Amino acid sequence: MLSLIKFTGSVAMRESKDSLTPMIKQYHSLKEKHPDKILLFRLGDFYETFYEDAKVASRLLGIVLTSRPVGKGRRIPMAGIPYHALEAYLNKFLKHGYRVAICEQVEDPKKAKGLVKREVVRVITPGTVLEENILEEKINNYLLSLYPAEGKWGIAWVDISTGELWVWESEKEKVLSQLERISPREILLPESFSKDFKVNENCITTPYPDWSYSLPRAEEILKTHFQVSNIDGLGLRELPLARGAAGALLSYLEDLEGEIPQNLTTIKVFQDQEYLILDPATVRNLELVRNVAGEEKGSLIEVLDETLTPMGGRLLRKWLLHPLRDIQKIRERLDAIDELRKKSFTLLKERLSSVYDLERILARVERGVAKPRELISLKETLKALPGIISALSPFEAPLLKNIRETLKPLPELTDLLERALIENPPQTVKEGGLIKDGFSPELDELRQIARGGKEWVAKLQEEEIKKTGIKSLKIGYNKVFGYYIEVTKPNLHLVPPHYIRKQTLVNAERFITPELKEKEALILNAEERIKELEYEIFQEIR
Repeated sequence: MLSLIKFTGSVAMRESKDSLTPMIKQYHSLKEKHPDKILLFRLGDFYETFYEDAKVASRLLGIVLTSRPVGKGRRIPMAGIPYHALEAYLNKFLKHGYRVAICEQVEDPKKAKGLVKREVVRVITPGTVLEENILEEKINNYLLSLYPAEGKWGIAWVDISTGELWVWESEKEKVLSQLERISPREILLPESFSKDFKVNENCITTPYPDWSYSLPRAEEILKTHFQVSNIDGLGLRELPLARGAAGALLSYLEDLEGEIPQNLTTIKVFQDQEYLILDPATVRNLELVRNVAGEEKGSLIEVLDETLTPMGGRLLRKWLLHPLRDIQKIRERLDAIDELRKKSFTLLKERLSSVYDLERILARVERGVAKPRELISLKETLKALPGIISALSPFEAPLLKNIRETLKPLPELTDLLERALIENPPQTVKEGGLIKDGFSPELDELRQIARGGKEWVAKLQEEEIKKTGIKSLKIGYNKVFGYYIEVTKPNLHLVPPHYIRKQTLVNAERFITPELKEKEALILNAEERIKELEYEIFQEIR
């Protein structure tokens, strides 16, 4: 059955908006720009969905469907997820073929005058995922653009999580065979063709305007992105259908991301004459990457895959699905394997075990979505490079020598990450606790103020106990009242006259003093500025 991206238009779009609350009006203005996507609307510590989106979210995610007042006694369906659990829920949407628009609060609610400003900051589809916990570690996540014509089809496919971009055109049957090997998660194709094209259940199709495939438009976007004066510089002169497919692909990414990902620095032409072309039946019957039940267990790749890095695992899969025909290249691989087999490569394996998924980390860094712990992984990988180069030095096989000569350590970047980031940073980037002491003089000064303030509060508690004789007196803090002095009811007769009553509890009362409030402002301002400055420093590093 044709698998199309699902549409989640809101019933309320037909309603009069005059009586709606300001926040729901804001939601409508954003949803109108993304009618075919699930809109995750940031509201405090939750991403909320409304109207039909809420019904879809409740059903798919197994979360409670509630409602929210929108004015004049009306209520609308609502369902929400905690912001820190976004990736887990996002994966469920994508697996069911939905596109998701993520709407964030783009100003501090404490500083907002009136309604908090919100914007859609990312649109994610099954073929444009960057999130580490959603992607399969050793399998590429391809988005493919298809441009069909009489007799020939052109294709372009990209994995934005690794920066690969390929193009090809050939006879229809050969292209269909290649689609099976590429196994994309999402296929972009002209609207006029989308109803006639069938894909397997693991892939969705996204119709895209026919004019996006026109050669003049495609060539312009390709020349602009790759900064070339003419299409010859990309090796695409004799591949008009591949050009059209690539142009539409880049245009689609620009529509989603606001810009074409900068990690797409080269475009490669697939040279089918270099490979033994395996048709889908052969791939299935040989159980190269999946058994007859469609699982990896018992397949050839499960037997062969001893790779120590995600990048190696993805490369092995490509090699199995695209066997070489060039005798010289085959011999180079065999020579490398033979030398590795004859000489000990235990040290090399040990060094490679410290390497993280560099391709995907760099893609997330480029998009500005890398988490603090991923920068630590980047640092550990960079630190491993000199050792890997050294471990490769005994080997003389041309393939291994070429790898050794290609690797370039980056000591300055390694040193920056080492000096700046703590070893076990939190997952979030806006709550502080990221940057080491000694990296920023301004940050060190603010931390001293905050630490000194808390020490002052502890000392004040001791002094007030001595002054008042109230041994159970304590100074506490909450977000509503700030710092307060708490006195149990049996001791209220000992409270000094300068204490100002702030809150009455069942068994105690809470007070403030001008001195305490003055120090509170100093501490809280320092703590808030610490979070802001740490985020600014992290953004500069990232």
